[in-house]
Amino acid sequence: MAESETALQAFDYTVLPANMCTVIRANTEEFTLHMNRSVQEYGQACVNVMNVHAALADRYSGRWAQWCQSVGLSIRSATRMVEVGSNVMGSAKLAELVQDGQIGKSLLQAICAPSAEPEAVDQVLSGDITTHKEYQELLAQLKAEKERGAAAEAREEEVWKMHEEAKQRAETAESRYKAALADVNSLAEANQQKNKELEAARKDLRAAKDCYSVAKKNEAFQRERIKTLQEENAALKKQPIAAVVDEEEMDKRAHQQAYAIAADMTGELRQKLERMQENDAAWVLQSKDRMESEWERMVPMLERMEPDIKKAVLDGVLKMLGRIQGQVFALYPEEEEAGHEVPGTH
Repeated sequence: MAESETALQAFDYTVLPANMCTVIRANTEEFTLHMNRSVQEYGQACVNVMNVHAALADRYSGRWAQWCQSVGLSIRSATRMVEVGSNVMGSAKLAELVQDGQIGKSLLQAICAPSAEPEAVDQVLSGDITTHKEYQELLAQLKAEKERGAAAEAREEEVWKMHEEAKQRAETAESRYKAALADVNSLAEANQQKNKELEAARKDLRAAKDCYSVAKKNEAFQRERIKTLQEENAALKKQPIAAVVDEEEMDKRAHQQAYAIAADMTGELRQKLERMQENDAAWVLQSKDRMESEWERMVPMLERMEPDIKKAVLDGVLKMLGRIQGQVFALYPEEEEAGHEVPGTH
């Protein structure tokens, strides 16, 4: 006797071909015979429903639903029986369990559902699970294991993500550190070069001072020589002479000779000293321009440094500038004493 899920209504066979009517009638009779009996006969009834579905569902619009109504099945119940029939026909082991009555109807429907867990189905087919209750318990266990696995996977993913982020931050920090270190090394090399240039300028300045001192000594020596010549000339004037001598002319010539000698010597020394000082001044000005150019190159480097590194570098620069400023002031002793302002101090 069919399920009383819907009001029974006779199926209309008139629209079907004769051979199709034969198939539908035969499966309907078997379905009516086996439905709601033992699990073995339920399995056969499911196969009959599957056969009718295969014949009507895809070729005769609305006839499948009409047939289900005629035998008292809802579309949902019929669909479930089609799934069971397909599984029974597709699995010799399942067909054997159904034929031997070793599986209940609820358990059979559960393992034939599209959402059935393959691992649980395998345990039913192997005989490890024989009741629907055991099946539900296994499903709960598998679900819990999946949830734990998913949670562990999520935690692992989170840990991996944190590791990658930390690695990225470390690589970025290392890159910034290397760039800052390169800038600092560049500044240190530039500072070292400037110190060498400053030391060379000091040596040139000392050499110029020594040369000037020698020139002053030569000038004093020439003055003494002129004085001696003058004294000798005065002594000659006091001595008696045999011939008439133009004393004024002799004195004039002596002075001219002495001054010419002194002028030649001191003039050459002055020219040499002036040329040396002009060369030194040009070199110092060129060095000043190079220092300004290097500073312009340093500014962008300093702007992209971290605050702590920038402060350390600037401290070193300020110390160097302080030493240079102190040495510059030392070169202005007369101006400082007179209260004159040194250019560039404001």
